[in-house]
Amino acid sequence: MRTPVLSLLCGLGLTLGSVSAYAQTDAVPVVGDELRALITGRSLALSTYGDATNPATSMVWDFRRNGSVCARPVAAKPSDKCADEGTWTLKGDVLCWELTWFGGSFGFKSACSSLKRTADAGLQLHSVSAPDLVFMKVRPL
Repeated sequence: MRTPVLSLLCGLGLTLGSVSAYAQTDAVPVVGDELRALITGRSLALSTYGDATNPATSMVWDFRRNGSVCARPVAAKPSDKCADEGTWTLKGDVLCWELTWFGGSFGFKSACSSLKRTADAGLQLHSVSAPDLVFMKVRPL
């Protein structure tokens, strides 16, 4: 019984440590039509580990045109079944989603984030509650 709790705590520690290490001051907000085009009807690789190009450390989420979101866990393939489904919206220039259970232990079951582009053309989600910290790295698929 102690092992799952210890693993969860270690995973949370690694996640929080990696996210806080990626604060970016040179990131530029993605807004308006560009934001809508990057999200609507797209699949995205999302990583709290700082490398959205690595399938072993990325989740795959589909932001469907009908406003539903399909969330898959880390290391899942785009063709894998959804682990959870919910809804997503754009509120101005902020992406919000609500899942039924997925991400609850790590604080992203329900979230609102701004999307920013870095100088190296990378994409980052910044939580509206902590805008100076990178919430997740993002890669459109």
